[in-house]
Formats: sequence, C-alpha cells, structure tokens
Amino acid sequence: MPNPTVNALLQIAWADGQIEPSEKQLLLTMMGRLGLSPSEAQAALEQPPHEVDLKALALTLPAKEDRLNLMKLLMEVSFADDILTVDEYLILERAEQALGITEEEAEQLRQQLT
Repeated sequence: MPNPTVNALLQIAWADGQIEPSEKQLLLTMMGRLGLSPSEAQAALEQPPHEVDLKALALTLPAKEDRLNLMKLLMEVSFADDILTVDEYLILERAEQALGITEEEAEQLRQQLT
C-alpha cells in the first residue's frame, strides 16, 4: 500500500469514481516527487485507495507548513479536471478539519491554485 500521503491523494482523485486523464498525469508527477517509481505509481492508480485516516495522517505532519502543503496537493488534485464534485468537497472539508487548516488558510491556498 502506498504511503498515507499518496493514499490521501488517490482517495480524492477517486472520489467521483474515476480518475480523469488530467488527474492521472498530475498524480503520476506528484507520486514521483514523493518517491514512488513509475511502475509503483501506475500500480497505485489502478485500484481505488483504502480510506485514509486524515487525523492520523495529520499527526505525522507536526509542522503547519507540511499540513498546508498536503492540503494544497489535495486541492490541486481535486481541481485538476476543473470539476469539484460533492465527494471531493467533503474530503477537502474533512482534510481542513483534520489538518487544522483555518478557513482563511484554505481560501489562500485556493487562490494560489486559481
């Protein structure tokens, strides 16, 4: 199973039941930056991820900057196909709460991506 950060990215990408080509390309790039080989990244994309415990993941990221970076990655994946589904929105909302991201911080991240 991929690391929890990769799994969180996959979870939001799969939220609408499929991974669009734009999401796939972005995920392959992100997973490469997170240390997965191309074959590992491709294998990770082929099956829906396990549910991610966002609060447990937050505990592995004690620095606020790291939690903000993860939130930005999650937003980037959710916006990759230019459609934010209800399921993606709900995952982002849960991630904000679990990662201790304020509404103002989340809005700043959104503005950086648009």
